[in-house]
Formats: sequence, structure tokens, C-alpha cells
Amino acid sequence: MDAVKKRHWWQSPQLTWSVIGLLCLLVGYLVVLMYAQGEYLFAIMTLILSSVGLYIFANRKAYAWRYVYPGLAGMGLFVLFPLICTIAIAFTNYSSTNQLTFERAQAGADGSFLPGRQSL
Repeated sequence: MDAVKKRHWWQSPQLTWSVIGLLCLLVGYLVVLMYAQGEYLFAIMTLILSSVGLYIFANRKAYAWRYVYPGLAGMGLFVLFPLICTIAIAFTNYSSTNQLTFERAQAGADGSFLPGRQSL
């Protein structure tokens, strides 16, 4: 006869799937908040990382990926995401509000930015 494993209350499938469902609701709420704030890149990154992570940790067939996923997620979050954001900002006009006017930039280049001071 096969031995029947006794499960503890925290190993029940109902509890597991209810926790996964609550995590999905929380991530969905956070993604909607980010999207409403206009943070599209962060919303997409959060949605991708959390959905892949929840799939890997909820699926028994993807058990081996549990060891690879944190490294891939870290690489995507800390290397690829800033690189993509930098490239996206480089081809937009996001930073134009922080730039000087043409006259003020010319005055700074001439060295006569402050009145009464000579440039070196």
C-alpha cells in the first residue's frame, strides 16, 4: 500500500490558490495605479515580472525555473530596464524643460553670466 502523506493546513491547495489570487489582485491594482499616474514603462515592467513570477512559482512543471527566474528578473530590472528607459528618454523631449534659454546659455558660454564678474 502507498503511504498517504499528511498535509498541514498551510499546504492546502485552496490556501495556495487564494494567496496567488490575492497577489494577482494586488499586482493588478498597482499596475492600474501606475498606468493612471502615467508611468507606462514601470507598469509594463511590473506586469511582466510579476505575471511571469507568479506563473513560475504556481506551476509545478516550471519548478526548475524557480532557480533561474530571480537572476533573469534581476538582470531585466537592473540592467535592461534602465537601458531601455535611457534610450527612450534620449529620443524624446522629456528633459527640454530643464534646459536653459538660448540667451542664458550664450551668456554662460561667454562667461558673463553674473553681472559685474569677469570670467577667468
